[in-house]
Amino acid sequence: MDQRRRAAVSLYRRVLRAHIRCLPEHMRQLGDRYFRDEFIKHVDSNVRDDQWEEFVKQWDAYCGVLLAQKQMQDPTSSHQSNDGTASPSDLVFPDGASPSGELDQSSAEALSDDQKARLIRLEKEALSFGKSAFPSGPEHSK
Repeated sequence: MDQRRRAAVSLYRRVLRAHIRCLPEHMRQLGDRYFRDEFIKHVDSNVRDDQWEEFVKQWDAYCGVLLAQKQMQDPTSSHQSNDGTASPSDLVFPDGASPSGELDQSSAEALSDDQKARLIRLEKEALSFGKSAFPSGPEHSK
């Protein structure tokens, strides 16, 4: 198995394990589906090496954020990992990432026009879902 294929398998396992450890069932299903779709697009296509490295870097950062958020929610939980991911207690949010998930300026500028359009559609869909899930606003659902 070549190095890129091994890295792909390792990434796939890391993300799905982070979802199992950190996400409630309904969010895990959504996250797994989204990751699988993105993963297939990047593995089964003619993605340049620099694009692949950025893809892996961003998903690794995502795993780090999930694990760190889980650690902040439950500081007594121990997520010692044998799969190469950092322990959340040792984790600082990677590359300036924050729990909010906001893109930093350089990441936003690096997006293609298609990626920007998809991000806008995703944001609109998430906001419309939020309105349907919390008709009176999220602050009233506490």
